[in-house]
Amino acid sequence: MKKVIQMNTVRVFISFLLMLLTCTLVLAEGDTSIRCHQEPYILDSGVHENREKGESLVYRDAIIFSGVPWMQLHFVDTNLGEESYITLTSLHGGGRQRIDTHTLLQWENASAYFNGEVVEIELVVASGESGIFFRIEEITVGEWIGDDGLAEGSYSLLFQESICGSYDNRVSSNDPAVGRIVPAGCTGWIISNGAFLTAGHCRGTGHVIQFNVPASQPNGTILHPPPEDQYPITYLDFQSNGVGGDWAIFQTGSNNNGQYAIDRQGAFYRVTDDIFPESVSVTGYGIDSLPPGTGGHRNSDNQTQQTDSGHYIGEDIGLETKVIIEYIVDTFGGNSGAPVIITQESLTLGIHTHSGCNPPYFGNQGTGFQNSDLKNAIQTFSGVNVEYVDNGYPELPTPKDGTVSRPYNTVQEGANAASAGAIISVVKGSYNEPVIIDKDVTIKAPVGTVIIGQ
Repeated sequence: MKKVIQMNTVRVFISFLLMLLTCTLVLAEGDTSIRCHQEPYILDSGVHENREKGESLVYRDAIIFSGVPWMQLHFVDTNLGEESYITLTSLHGGGRQRIDTHTLLQWENASAYFNGEVVEIELVVASGESGIFFRIEEITVGEWIGDDGLAEGSYSLLFQESICGSYDNRVSSNDPAVGRIVPAGCTGWIISNGAFLTAGHCRGTGHVIQFNVPASQPNGTILHPPPEDQYPITYLDFQSNGVGGDWAIFQTGSNNNGQYAIDRQGAFYRVTDDIFPESVSVTGYGIDSLPPGTGGHRNSDNQTQQTDSGHYIGEDIGLETKVIIEYIVDTFGGNSGAPVIITQESLTLGIHTHSGCNPPYFGNQGTGFQNSDLKNAIQTFSGVNVEYVDNGYPELPTPKDGTVSRPYNTVQEGANAASAGAIISVVKGSYNEPVIIDKDVTIKAPVGTVIIGQ
């Protein structure tokens, strides 16, 4: 018998065969702020009810901020009852978001980001509901990047510290596991147990991770993907203790369609602390200039996804909670939080956090997965008693122990190691094996569909 598990939880009881909000943030790699500011904007829908059968559109208006590249709305004193909702539609590209009571809670009373200067807003009241209203008092509006780009001296210094040679070798990429965090101007990514990672110094409130990010304007002003590619962030644990001790782990809410990033993106990275590779890659959303690599004004690659590969220098373990990895790979402000990837593999060594490249002896830097606090945060993301299984994990000489970085190959191994009440977390794939489970455990499929059985 085969059992298919799709991103959910299965309880097994008997034996069977189975399977601030702020627009700026000081970052370790310099000025990566998403340029924006708050503007007062009062819009009150009035209080509505619906005594008819079926839902009723009771209010429609347009929010207009002439000349801005994008905006985000902030709600106060809002009551959407149990089934009433707000619909937002950008008149620039047609991005659309439905907001109900649950959405407001997930998004901390904010909307997704919308491109353009006009957003249409509608209020729909469900049958039988009363006292329904919304109120807006403030809007975040994006700013155009002007001729200043970055101050020349500041850009030159950042270029010297982050770009490892005389030319910026980063190229555009489209890695579905790696997203842009706004408004912090950082990078975040998905790992095999369903968690998301970034740099600890990127942490803040009201953050959103975006995937499938479009090209920026020719002058470097960012554009946002549609709301279905935006997800509100909840930070779970973090440290911001400098190089080697800089990490954060988070989860996300759903998009406007009720989908989660892990489902929609269908991609993730595995983690390891057992490999010393010759080369690594860093993929993230760093600042870029015009022409690329020369310093000066920003361009359409600015804070979009790019990648570069280069020599891996090594690892420095000063303390269990201070593990520095170093590499000669071009990065720039905005890459903070990016995965440090073993080139052409699905394995990662850590989280990129700091600049400082000066070949051949000094490179850009990150926090390695041997950091004991980071390792524990990843291991306990799904719970305190978890056995991890991943038959797609590369074969390494180190013994399997059921951790995220040394998962078992088979579900049966995970079941044998699990104690009563444990979680068995199984990475996507087909596990063509008979499995006998004779204890109360929970099986989770955190990243994609799992098929277990023969």
